[in-house]
Amino acid sequence: MVGLDRVYLAHEYLDEHWELLQFADAAARFGEAKLSYVCSATLPENLDQYAVPQDLQALVAETDDPILKETIRDFAANKRFRRDLYARGSAALTQAEHLRALAQTRFALAVPRKSVVLKFAGPLMELAGREELYRPLLDLLAEKDASFEDLLALPAFGRDKANVLLDCLALLVHSGQVLPLLAPAADAAAAHRFNRMIVGYARTGRIYSHLASPVARTGVPVSDFGLLTLAALYDGKAEDVASAARHAMGILKVLGRRPMKEGRLLEDDGEATIFLAETMQPILHDAVPIWRRLSVI
Repeated sequence: MVGLDRVYLAHEYLDEHWELLQFADAAARFGEAKLSYVCSATLPENLDQYAVPQDLQALVAETDDPILKETIRDFAANKRFRRDLYARGSAALTQAEHLRALAQTRFALAVPRKSVVLKFAGPLMELAGREELYRPLLDLLAEKDASFEDLLALPAFGRDKANVLLDCLALLVHSGQVLPLLAPAADAAAAHRFNRMIVGYARTGRIYSHLASPVARTGVPVSDFGLLTLAALYDGKAEDVASAARHAMGILKVLGRRPMKEGRLLEDDGEATIFLAETMQPILHDAVPIWRRLSVI
């Protein structure tokens, strides 16, 4: 605890009525508001093959009571934190309803294809994706946004491997490398105004870390350099990476800031502009097309 942030420690431990909550306690409190547990908001935690040690999976599978089942899963995985979804009036989907909901969902790459990593942070350990399953899936998503049915039609899957495909997508979505696109999309014009406002704040030195995607109806991560790149794009100064870098350098100078490389402030304008160009090039060439597909810009 000595190395943790003091604000975090105060928030976690110095509350007047501080007490540990087991899953059953939280579920009972939500139940008073007629809310019932749906699933974990951390996708891999819903998949026992990733979230429960192998020698305890049979015990979890044979437990019918949903409250006791989650409690067993918590102890089995020695879980410290939970992020859960609760809903009112929810009922378990039948297999047909589940497949119909998946069929209505499309998926999109949220990172460049070449940047996808098949190492995933699992509830128990790091998980490694099988290349023969993920490669065709990712190659198709690199070409276009694809529905669950499009992906299921790939030779690596097929109707009898719907659960395998769902596991692959769950890990990719969990890692932030793929986004589900839920119809209908949110208002694109409002999202574009919001994102321009976020870029406008960046010009004043106030940095926010996400932009809005109306088709995914969620936030998309963006770096400081990504915001500078968008500022150049919005101002018509991104016809080439050198122009975008000079524009970004101008914004930083107005703010009295300098870019930093490997822990060192770049005091020379020429060196700083070259560094900005090197950093912004993959954003212009790789990230901006993805942002356009996600209707971020």
